[in-house]
Amino acid sequence: MPTEEPAAGRRFTVVLETNLLHGRADPEASTPVKTILDLAEKIGASVAIPEPCVMELVQGHRERLIEGRNALDKAVKELGRLRATVDLREIEVEAEVKGYEQRLVTFLDTHRIRRLAFPEQLPPPQELFERAVAKQPPFDAKGASFRDAMIGMTVARHFPAGSGEVLIVTGDNSFRSRLAVEGITALDPDAAIAKLTEHLSAAEQKRRSEIEAAIESVLGQRLAEITERATREVEFNFGILMGGEIESIDAFSATAVASVQAVDLHQHRTGGKARRPSLASPTARPSSRS
Repeated sequence: MPTEEPAAGRRFTVVLETNLLHGRADPEASTPVKTILDLAEKIGASVAIPEPCVMELVQGHRERLIEGRNALDKAVKELGRLRATVDLREIEVEAEVKGYEQRLVTFLDTHRIRRLAFPEQLPPPQELFERAVAKQPPFDAKGASFRDAMIGMTVARHFPAGSGEVLIVTGDNSFRSRLAVEGITALDPDAAIAKLTEHLSAAEQKRRSEIEAAIESVLGQRLAEITERATREVEFNFGILMGGEIESIDAFSATAVASVQAVDLHQHRTGGKARRPSLASPTARPSSRS
C-alpha cells in the first residue's frame, strides 16, 4: 500500500519514474538505479516513486508476459505443423505477475523508497479537458498523455513549492520536457547521477569541515587543560624550591624581582663587597646544628 508522509522539511528528494524499472523482472538488476540509490543514501536524500508508476510497472510486466505467451503459442503451432513434439507447461500469467509484484514491493521496502499516493482531489474534469484541448501542461503538445499528467500531478501534490529540491529521474525525453515547463527538475539517469555526485562532493566537503572544526575545538580544550595542569605543577615545584608554597608564577616573579632589587641596593651601599644572598633564601635561616 502507498505510504502517506509529509514532504515538508525534506532537503532533497529523488523521484523514480516508470521506465527506469520497466521490463526488468528483477528491480535490483538495474545498474543506474542502484547507483542513484547509493548516491541518494550517501547525501541523505529521500527516494520516492509515484503510485501510478508502480501500477504501470505491474501492468507492463503483465503485458510482456502475455506477449511472450502468445509468441510461444505461435511458435508451438509452427512446430506442430512440422510434426515436432513440444512439451511446455502453461504459463500462469497472473501467478507470475503476483510474484513480480512481491519482488517489486520488497525492492521498494528494502531501499526505503516511499510510494506517493494518488492525489486525493483532482482538478474538475472540465478543467482537465480544457488543458488537454489547449495543449497545456501537464498534457503534451498533442493534448494527450493523461498518464504523464497523472504522474506530474501526483509529484506536485506531494511536493508543493517550498518543500525542498525534487529531482525526477526518467529516460522519457518528452516527459522531461513537459515537467520542465511546470518547473519540475527532470533528468535522465546519467545526468541525475552526475547531479547527485555533485551533491555528494558538497556534502563530503561540509562533513570534513565540521570534523576539522570539532577536532580544533577538542584540541583547544585539551591544550587549555594541559596548560593549566602544567602551570600548577610548575608553581608547586617552585614553591618547594623556595622552601614553601607560593600562590602563583606571577607572585614568584614579583618576589624574585623584589629580592634582586634589594640585593642590588645593598651592594651599592656597601661598595659591592657583600655576598649576594640566594633568591631561594632572601633572609638567613638559623642553623639547625647545636
